[in-house]
Amino acid sequence: MALRIVLLSAVAGVLLAGCTTAPSAPAGTVDEKSPSYTQGFDDGCAASNQQARKAHQGPVKNDQLYGSDASYYAGWNDGFKKCEDKVTPSALPIPGNSVIM
Repeated sequence: MALRIVLLSAVAGVLLAGCTTAPSAPAGTVDEKSPSYTQGFDDGCAASNQQARKAHQGPVKNDQLYGSDASYYAGWNDGFKKCEDKVTPSALPIPGNSVIM
Protein backbone atom coordinates (compact mmCIF):
# COMPACT_ATOMS: atom_id res chain seq x y z
CA MET A 1 0.00 0.00 0.00
CA ALA A 2 2.80 2.43 0.90
CA LEU A 3 4.60 1.57 -2.34
CA ARG A 4 1.46 2.37 -4.32
CA ILE A 5 1.21 5.80 -2.66
CA VAL A 6 4.86 6.51 -3.37
CA LEU A 7 4.47 5.49 -7.03
CA LEU A 8 1.29 7.54 -7.48
CA SER A 9 2.97 10.56 -5.87
CA ALA A 10 5.96 10.21 -8.18
CA VAL A 11 3.76 9.96 -11.27
CA ALA A 12 1.71 12.97 -10.16
CA GLY A 13 4.89 14.97 -9.59
CA VAL A 14 6.19 14.18 -13.06
CA LEU A 15 2.88 15.07 -14.67
CA LEU A 16 2.64 18.36 -12.79
CA ALA A 17 6.22 19.29 -13.69
CA GLY A 18 5.16 19.34 -17.34
CA CYS A 19 2.62 22.08 -16.58
CA THR A 20 5.17 24.86 -16.21
CA THR A 21 5.00 27.74 -18.66
CA ALA A 22 7.76 29.08 -20.88
CA PRO A 23 9.15 32.48 -19.98
CA SER A 24 7.18 35.27 -21.58
CA ALA A 25 8.60 37.89 -23.89
CA PRO A 26 9.66 41.17 -22.31
CA ALA A 27 7.19 44.02 -22.71
CA GLY A 28 7.87 46.60 -25.38
CA THR A 29 7.77 47.11 -29.09
CA VAL A 30 10.07 45.24 -31.44
CA ASP A 31 12.21 47.27 -33.83
CA GLU A 32 13.73 44.89 -36.38
CA LYS A 33 16.15 47.61 -37.52
CA SER A 34 17.57 48.29 -34.06
CA PRO A 35 21.10 47.28 -33.05
CA SER A 36 19.54 45.26 -30.23
CA TYR A 37 17.47 43.16 -32.66
CA THR A 38 20.51 42.66 -34.91
CA GLN A 39 22.66 41.55 -31.98
CA GLY A 40 19.90 39.18 -30.83
CA PHE A 41 19.54 37.76 -34.34
CA ASP A 42 23.29 37.18 -34.63
CA ASP A 43 23.46 35.59 -31.17
CA GLY A 44 20.43 33.36 -31.86
CA CYS A 45 21.88 32.26 -35.19
CA ALA A 46 25.21 31.42 -33.56
CA ALA A 47 23.45 29.48 -30.80
CA SER A 48 21.62 27.25 -33.27
CA ASN A 49 24.15 26.71 -36.02
CA GLN A 50 27.46 24.94 -35.50
CA GLN A 51 29.31 26.74 -38.31
CA ALA A 52 28.01 30.17 -37.31
CA ARG A 53 28.91 29.44 -33.68
CA LYS A 54 32.55 28.87 -34.67
CA ALA A 55 32.76 32.31 -36.35
CA HIS A 56 30.78 34.17 -33.68
CA GLN A 57 32.63 36.27 -31.11
CA GLY A 58 31.23 36.63 -27.61
CA PRO A 59 28.40 34.83 -25.84
CA VAL A 60 25.64 33.23 -27.88
CA LYS A 61 22.93 34.64 -25.60
CA ASN A 62 22.89 37.70 -23.41
CA ASP A 63 20.53 36.53 -20.66
CA GLN A 64 20.07 40.04 -19.27
CA LEU A 65 18.99 41.50 -22.63
CA TYR A 66 16.94 38.40 -23.47
CA GLY A 67 14.89 38.92 -20.33
CA SER A 68 14.48 42.68 -20.58
CA ASP A 69 14.73 43.87 -24.21
CA ALA A 70 11.85 42.97 -26.54
CA SER A 71 13.91 43.64 -29.70
CA TYR A 72 16.83 41.45 -28.55
CA TYR A 73 14.37 38.72 -27.47
CA ALA A 74 12.60 38.74 -30.85
CA GLY A 75 15.88 38.93 -32.76
CA TRP A 76 17.39 36.03 -30.82
CA ASN A 77 14.36 33.81 -31.42
CA ASP A 78 14.16 34.77 -35.12
CA GLY A 79 17.89 34.15 -35.61
CA PHE A 80 17.71 30.81 -33.82
CA LYS A 81 14.81 29.65 -36.03
CA LYS A 82 16.34 30.97 -39.27
CA CYS A 83 19.81 29.49 -38.78
CA GLU A 84 18.92 26.25 -37.00
CA ASP A 85 20.85 23.28 -38.35
CA LYS A 86 18.51 21.03 -40.28
CA VAL A 87 19.27 17.33 -40.46
CA THR A 88 17.81 14.32 -42.18
CA PRO A 89 16.55 11.32 -40.16
CA SER A 90 19.97 9.72 -40.70
CA ALA A 91 21.58 12.82 -39.08
CA LEU A 92 23.09 14.10 -42.33
CA PRO A 93 22.80 17.85 -42.98
CA ILE A 94 20.31 18.94 -45.61
CA PRO A 95 22.33 20.93 -48.19
CA GLY A 96 21.34 24.57 -48.40
CA ASN A 97 19.32 24.52 -45.19
CA SER A 98 21.86 26.15 -42.88
CA VAL A 99 22.48 29.86 -43.11
CA ILE A 100 25.91 31.21 -42.33
CA MET A 101 26.02 34.91 -41.57
